[in-house]
Amino acid sequence: MLEEGKITQEEMNNHPQKNIITRALGTASQVNADYYEIELKDNDIILLCTDGLSNHVDLNQNVELFYSIESLDEIASILGKKALDDGGVDNVTIVMAKYSCATEKR
Repeated sequence: MLEEGKITQEEMNNHPQKNIITRALGTASQVNADYYEIELKDNDIILLCTDGLSNHVDLNQNVELFYSIESLDEIASILGKKALDDGGVDNVTIVMAKYSCATEKR
């Protein structure tokens, strides 16, 4: 609805139907996946999470964590605790990865 201009960003955050699943894996024999191509730079962090995190923690207000803490496990732990402390009752799943463009052998 946001992409179609039917609601604003603020309305999206509080929309009564924001948790309705419109597409899911495992419900049909074929799946239409949304995907986006982005160019990653060295040390970019990719964060995948459930709405248990995104509904309770504003990542824009927690950007300093990504610059001040080196450990992705520690960042994920802090974000998960914030979600639970801020009233999270849903599952909180966080997966993080750091991109490296290093060409050296590991």
